[in-house]
Amino acid sequence: MLLFALLCGAIRCGATTVVVLRTGHDMVIGADAVSGPGSSGSHAPANRSLVVVDGRIVCAGAVQANIMNDSSYSFSAILADAKAAASPGIPVSMFVQLLEGRLATKYKDAGGLLKAGKLRPEDLPPPSTILLKYYVAGFEANVPFVYTIEYDVDWDNARVTGPIVTPQPPRRNLSVTWTGGAERGIVELRKPNPSASQSTQKTAALIAGKFAAEMPEENAALQEDRDLAAPELLRLACGLLDLEVSRNPKNAAYPLTVISVPMSGMPKTVTYQQKCG
Repeated sequence: MLLFALLCGAIRCGATTVVVLRTGHDMVIGADAVSGPGSSGSHAPANRSLVVVDGRIVCAGAVQANIMNDSSYSFSAILADAKAAASPGIPVSMFVQLLEGRLATKYKDAGGLLKAGKLRPEDLPPPSTILLKYYVAGFEANVPFVYTIEYDVDWDNARVTGPIVTPQPPRRNLSVTWTGGAERGIVELRKPNPSASQSTQKTAALIAGKFAAEMPEENAALQEDRDLAAPELLRLACGLLDLEVSRNPKNAAYPLTVISVPMSGMPKTVTYQQKCG
């Protein structure tokens, strides 16, 4: 699955496109290089949004509010604190609990931003209800797990809810999770809108056809829930990120960083400077 997010306004924005793919034997997680919103966003190394823990667990920061420009709220700072507290060999489920606790402590007063008027709906990406979203991926007892950790904003009651930890359900062979463009990009490939205009549907069909022609084996596996070997998983992750870059150039950009996580062995990081190899 793939993820994308941006935050802006009084709360400084952070935007990252993230993709997570998993089979029963391998996982890949990738991110683009955008670290700010829209055309005013800045580009930074994508691996700022990807952190490897204990050589086995990969975390991605998709939506992240850097509250009042205080860097201690940043994805990098939160993950550095959690990594320092993690024991060697920590299971991915226990690391998620550890990270959940760190976030609960750090963001315990986040609701005060709403009450003080320092956080507004226009400061968040549509639908303006997500303050923070992380992904955590890793193997535990040779089983691949992907979790999301999220903070949601309830504007009606002026309340921030979280951390909300959600295990992502797997498909039989190939699971996909993403946060991306709401109207263009991967969403056109995976969840075309049947109520959209004819021109929009036609464009989505063209995008899907082009993607299928460029990577037929990977696209077939994605659409039909087929298994893929690690090299094809890597290629598919890059292709999905590339689709976001081409369809949302103001919100996604090269270079792309993709980390491959095997069932055994160390994660491998690949950076794509322009196009998928």
